[in-house]
Amino acid sequence: MNKARFFHQFAALLKAGFPTGKSLAMAGQATSAEIFLAQSSQRVEAGEPVAATLRGRQSPFTPWEIALLQIGEASGTLAEVSLRLAQQTEVHQRRAKLYGSVTVALGMGVMALLLGLAALLGIDWILHPAFLLPLAGVLALGLIGKDFVQLEALEYSQLWYMPGFKGVSEARSQIYLAELALPLHCGLPMDQALELLRPRLPDPLLAAAIGTAAQQVRQGRSLSQSLQRKVPPTTLQMIRTGEETGTLDTLLDKLGKYYEGELEQRLKRIEGILRPLSLVSMGAILLMLGLQTLGGLVPGS
Repeated sequence: MNKARFFHQFAALLKAGFPTGKSLAMAGQATSAEIFLAQSSQRVEAGEPVAATLRGRQSPFTPWEIALLQIGEASGTLAEVSLRLAQQTEVHQRRAKLYGSVTVALGMGVMALLLGLAALLGIDWILHPAFLLPLAGVLALGLIGKDFVQLEALEYSQLWYMPGFKGVSEARSQIYLAELALPLHCGLPMDQALELLRPRLPDPLLAAAIGTAAQQVRQGRSLSQSLQRKVPPTTLQMIRTGEETGTLDTLLDKLGKYYEGELEQRLKRIEGILRPLSLVSMGAILLMLGLQTLGGLVPGS
């Protein structure tokens, strides 16, 4: 299901004045969740809250999305929340494609390195055409078909915690932290907003820090005080400024965009290094395959 498209259409229908239940059914038409959303629409028209109808094993929506829709419905900002969720989903999809590109390029480079080591160590069966030909096909498919990779899984992959990807993991964690802006904008109290965000964070250390911060906020401390030495200085300064000026949700939005730009630049830089190496690696594999094939055709070889 293309959730970005669904949320865009749902928001547009609500802004056009369509009832919530009818908007659900119309936005869900021609999607993989059409039947589920049609049933949800009937339940909403019967008087159930939107969030309650969207829960269940067949639901395509995450707990985060359902919770935000619930907040939006309660605060009268359901259309705005849906639009923000659409934009958020589009950003995640674009980022996941970059993750896919980097992962494929890295995998090809590692595979070529292993093949090179095998050749140096004299492991002949690895260089046999029966092994190299399918491998070359897989690598070629990886280059042109990276969109078939499970992109959501790549976004949460532990790969981004490797030493060489430290900047990537930090930027990614701060982007998720900046998503605190939406529940705050809808009027959710800070401690509740932190508890809502905590399960969504892919970084376990940051998730633990957010859990502790929620407890400290309930005891009267500010968010910036609770996150002292637990987030980068840029993040801490933006949060402190937002608290002082009463514009925390706005500054968190800006923080998210800042780190989104940082993350995309880092991923593109890594891909720019790995992609040429991957192409050379695949070329080397094809060359070895050709030499092995020719060697088999030459008598006495």
